[in-house]
Amino acid sequence: MGKVIAIILLIGIVGAAGFLILQQSGTFNNLNSGDALCSDANTPPLSFSVGSEISLSTVRANNTIQSCFVIYEDKVYRIPASWICEHPGGRNEIESRCGQDVTFIFNQGQHGKAEENQLSTYYIGELAD
Repeated sequence: MGKVIAIILLIGIVGAAGFLILQQSGTFNNLNSGDALCSDANTPPLSFSVGSEISLSTVRANNTIQSCFVIYEDKVYRIPASWICEHPGGRNEIESRCGQDVTFIFNQGQHGKAEENQLSTYYIGELAD
Protein backbone atom coordinates (compact mmCIF):
# COMPACT_ATOMS: atom_id res chain seq x y z
CA MET A 1 0.00 0.00 0.00
CA GLY A 2 2.87 2.40 0.83
CA LYS A 3 4.48 1.79 -2.58
CA VAL A 4 1.21 2.57 -4.38
CA ILE A 5 0.87 5.89 -2.55
CA ALA A 6 4.50 6.74 -3.28
CA ILE A 7 4.00 5.99 -6.99
CA ILE A 8 0.82 8.09 -7.12
CA LEU A 9 2.61 10.99 -5.41
CA LEU A 10 5.57 10.67 -7.78
CA ILE A 11 3.27 10.71 -10.83
CA GLY A 12 1.50 13.79 -9.47
CA ILE A 13 4.77 15.61 -8.80
CA VAL A 14 6.21 14.76 -12.24
CA GLY A 15 2.95 15.81 -13.93
CA ALA A 16 2.82 19.10 -12.04
CA ALA A 17 6.48 19.81 -12.81
CA GLY A 18 5.89 19.08 -16.50
CA PHE A 19 2.88 21.38 -16.57
CA LEU A 20 4.87 24.20 -14.94
CA ILE A 21 7.72 23.77 -17.42
CA LEU A 22 5.32 23.92 -20.37
CA GLN A 23 3.54 26.91 -18.88
CA GLN A 24 6.85 28.76 -18.35
CA SER A 25 7.89 28.04 -21.93
CA GLY A 26 4.69 29.65 -23.23
CA THR A 27 3.23 26.46 -24.68
CA PHE A 28 -0.15 27.16 -23.11
CA ASN A 29 -0.19 30.90 -23.78
CA ASN A 30 -1.44 30.72 -27.33
CA LEU A 31 -3.94 27.89 -27.20
CA ASN A 32 -6.63 30.23 -28.54
CA SER A 33 -4.71 31.14 -31.69
CA GLY A 34 -7.12 29.05 -33.80
CA ASP A 35 -10.06 30.87 -32.22
CA ALA A 36 -12.28 32.89 -34.62
CA LEU A 37 -11.56 35.98 -32.51
CA CYS A 38 -7.92 35.66 -33.53
CA SER A 39 -8.73 36.32 -37.18
CA ASP A 40 -8.09 39.77 -38.60
CA ALA A 41 -10.91 39.21 -41.12
CA ASN A 42 -13.52 40.63 -38.71
CA THR A 43 -11.57 43.81 -37.93
CA PRO A 44 -13.68 46.86 -38.83
CA PRO A 45 -12.14 49.45 -41.17
CA LEU A 46 -10.76 52.65 -39.67
CA SER A 47 -13.15 55.60 -39.81
CA PHE A 48 -10.28 58.09 -40.21
CA SER A 49 -7.02 58.46 -42.13
CA VAL A 50 -3.82 56.98 -40.74
CA GLY A 51 -1.84 59.78 -39.09
CA SER A 52 -4.93 61.61 -37.82
CA GLU A 53 -5.35 62.84 -34.29
CA ILE A 54 -7.28 60.29 -32.24
CA SER A 55 -9.15 61.20 -29.07
CA LEU A 56 -8.67 59.35 -25.82
CA SER A 57 -12.37 58.42 -25.88
CA THR A 58 -11.89 56.77 -29.29
CA VAL A 59 -8.93 54.79 -27.96
CA ARG A 60 -10.91 53.70 -24.92
CA ALA A 61 -13.85 52.64 -27.10
CA ASN A 62 -11.59 50.33 -29.13
CA ASN A 63 -10.97 47.90 -26.31
CA THR A 64 -11.69 44.50 -27.82
CA ILE A 65 -9.54 41.89 -29.50
CA GLN A 66 -11.19 42.72 -32.85
CA SER A 67 -10.52 46.44 -32.50
CA CYS A 68 -7.65 47.00 -30.10
CA PHE A 69 -6.17 50.49 -29.89
CA VAL A 70 -3.31 51.18 -27.50
CA ILE A 71 -1.33 54.31 -26.71
CA TYR A 72 2.45 54.23 -26.56
CA GLU A 73 4.32 57.49 -25.99
CA ASP A 74 1.35 59.59 -27.20
CA LYS A 75 1.00 57.63 -30.43
CA VAL A 76 -1.95 55.34 -31.14
CA TYR A 77 -1.53 51.83 -32.48
CA ARG A 78 -4.07 49.29 -33.65
CA ILE A 79 -2.95 45.82 -32.64
CA PRO A 80 -4.19 43.05 -34.96
CA ALA A 81 -6.18 40.23 -33.36
CA SER A 82 -3.79 37.71 -34.90
CA TRP A 83 -0.82 39.33 -33.10
CA ILE A 84 -2.71 39.53 -29.81
CA CYS A 85 -3.28 35.78 -29.98
CA GLU A 86 0.34 35.06 -30.89
CA HIS A 87 1.97 37.41 -28.37
CA PRO A 88 4.88 35.55 -26.71
CA GLY A 89 3.70 36.66 -23.26
CA GLY A 90 0.21 35.33 -23.90
CA ARG A 91 -2.98 36.72 -25.34
CA ASN A 92 -4.08 38.31 -22.07
CA GLU A 93 -0.97 40.53 -21.91
CA ILE A 94 -2.34 42.66 -24.74
CA GLU A 95 -6.05 41.88 -24.69
CA SER A 96 -6.41 43.14 -21.13
CA ARG A 97 -4.78 46.45 -22.13
CA CYS A 98 -6.78 47.25 -25.27
CA GLY A 99 -8.09 50.81 -25.10
CA GLN A 100 -5.35 51.90 -22.68
CA ASP A 101 -1.98 53.62 -22.48
CA VAL A 102 0.65 50.86 -22.47
CA THR A 103 3.75 53.09 -22.29
CA PHE A 104 4.70 52.16 -18.74
CA ILE A 105 4.05 48.42 -19.06
CA PHE A 106 5.75 48.25 -22.48
CA ASN A 107 8.86 49.98 -21.16
CA GLN A 108 8.92 47.78 -18.04
CA GLY A 109 8.53 44.53 -19.97
CA GLN A 110 10.93 42.56 -22.08
CA HIS A 111 10.68 44.90 -25.04
CA GLY A 112 13.57 46.26 -27.03
CA LYS A 113 14.17 47.91 -30.37
CA ALA A 114 12.78 44.93 -32.33
CA GLU A 115 9.48 45.12 -30.45
CA GLU A 116 9.32 48.90 -30.90
CA ASN A 117 9.90 48.42 -34.62
CA GLN A 118 7.11 45.85 -34.80
CA LEU A 119 4.78 48.12 -32.84
CA SER A 120 5.51 50.94 -35.28
CA THR A 121 3.98 48.88 -38.09
CA TYR A 122 0.63 49.17 -36.27
CA TYR A 123 0.73 52.98 -36.02
CA ILE A 124 -2.57 54.68 -36.85
CA GLY A 125 -2.29 58.19 -35.41
CA GLU A 126 -1.40 60.70 -32.72
CA LEU A 127 -3.19 61.01 -29.42
CA ALA A 128 -5.20 64.26 -29.44
CA ASP A 129 -4.48 66.71 -26.61
